[in-house]
Amino acid sequence: MANKSARAILGVGLAAALVLSILVDTLPAVRGQETTYRAEAAVLVNSASVSYTDFTYYIRPYLDHFGVPYRVLDIAAETVPSSIAEYALIVIGHRNLDPAHLYLDETEQSRISTAVLNGTGLVNFDNVLADSGYDPLYPFIQTIFRFGYTGSTSRSQVEIHSDIPAPWNYIVAAQPTDAVYQMGQNIQPAGIVPPADGVVLATLDGQPLLVAVPYGQGRAIQWASYDWLNWRT
Repeated sequence: MANKSARAILGVGLAAALVLSILVDTLPAVRGQETTYRAEAAVLVNSASVSYTDFTYYIRPYLDHFGVPYRVLDIAAETVPSSIAEYALIVIGHRNLDPAHLYLDETEQSRISTAVLNGTGLVNFDNVLADSGYDPLYPFIQTIFRFGYTGSTSRSQVEIHSDIPAPWNYIVAAQPTDAVYQMGQNIQPAGIVPPADGVVLATLDGQPLLVAVPYGQGRAIQWASYDWLNWRT
């Protein structure tokens, strides 16, 4: 039962990605001109990361199941291009994308944050966002999400927040009102502190699990963990 509940929650996340990809098609660029986006997602992964296979096991199957058109961009093999801004949606496909700062340089990170500023949606599954001293690892994440960081506790109960203001309420609309799911195992979320304009869509025993923020003309969603997807435990 817990595994079925987890998959239902993931459906919410991917439905959000789909809706974001549709919504940003209609958003004007910062310069006031209409922008035409590619009707697909750019999925950023790092084949040199210790967590690279998480994308294959946990995230990619659901992108395929929900029919999300996407192109995988491996930052270990290619540079994040300026054309990243042409995509309707950017998905960061696993944790530990580049914690040692070997692949994403300042220019590439700026391209990502600028794309979101101008209307591209972002769904981030990377939950390793700060070091052990709570210092942020990625300037582009801080630019977009403006998180603070703190400790967290391993827990198993997920709470969906139904009293969500527009434009975020569509993300949880398919869930029962204030639904609560008991996972089959404890999971450890990133200890994130949302900004003042952030909206917490789901919590893990009160700790932020799914957070949405506006950034310029774009919208961004952060998962504090995807360990609840692990059907093997």
